[in-house]
Amino acid sequence: MIIKSSYGRLVHDLSKSKAEINAIHNKNPHVKEPRNTVVGLASFRMPTRIKVSGQRRKINETYSCILPTKVEIEIGLNDPVIYVAKEYPRQSCGFSQVIRHEQTHQRINLLTLEYFMPIFDKALRKAIYDVRAVKVYTKDNNNFKKGLSKLNEYYYARLTPILEEFEKARAKEQQKLDNITSYRRDWEICNEFEKEHPEKKIPYKI
Repeated sequence: MIIKSSYGRLVHDLSKSKAEINAIHNKNPHVKEPRNTVVGLASFRMPTRIKVSGQRRKINETYSCILPTKVEIEIGLNDPVIYVAKEYPRQSCGFSQVIRHEQTHQRINLLTLEYFMPIFDKALRKAIYDVRAVKVYTKDNNNFKKGLSKLNEYYYARLTPILEEFEKARAKEQQKLDNITSYRRDWEICNEFEKEHPEKKIPYKI
């Protein structure tokens, strides 16, 4: 069994408007900001792939067995992107705080995936141990392909609850960052900074 994880190259996209970022937010099932208007966003995709290789063993003229010889699973956070609305002046304190906030979101995504990788590994090993072969009709010309497909379905079924737990844990950790206290702290940091450095205060409206 081979289990792989990946985290794509993080990209900062500062070219999108606030409206465009909100549209991206509304289409991404992994990202749910509590605010009605989103000016910064940490986005990603999470494809999961299981590939089963196997061999056929004939039992008798009626039945054969398809046994897995190699199982590969790939779980990753692909295309991680941090968006910040282009309406934000680049030199403003608010812009820096949004960047930092969204970088923390992406860090949480990565740490949660790393935490769950041993859990994914254990679940898949148990699934392979429990489902060692599937029985197919010997005379069915497509029996090998059908058998591999069935094994794939079994392993996905065993992995799905763990993927759901991962998503719940990830969302729970993200909620600790997305709350009124956190937003107020960021605002107060900028407010204090601009009081101490009034020459660096940049008026803007988001």
